[in-house]
Amino acid sequence: MKKPVRAVLGAVTALLSVAVLTACGAEEPTMTEATYLRVTEGLYAGFDSDESRIRLGQAICSALDDGTSLRGVAETMFEYMDGDTAALYVGPAIQTYCPAHWEKVEDATAAIE
Repeated sequence: MKKPVRAVLGAVTALLSVAVLTACGAEEPTMTEATYLRVTEGLYAGFDSDESRIRLGQAICSALDDGTSLRGVAETMFEYMDGDTAALYVGPAIQTYCPAHWEKVEDATAAIE
């Protein structure tokens, strides 16, 4: 059962608001997190700390795990950043944190072609 869009938007909005905070006393990133951080390094869009970028990647996958469509995730992100930047976060998040959802990216790409 899909969560209501409003609930998903609220959860993603809450996680996005964390982006303006800097991580204090954060542990060293895991190998998975380090890979995601390396790929998303230099993308700003309000995510100026490693912790905020990690939380965004995890939030993207949580939303997909909860039944939100890839389009729904993208539309939420478009409220905070342009489409190109959103794609530069979504693709690596899925590859890193939830590769089981990669088929959604492939399906979306095929639909565009």
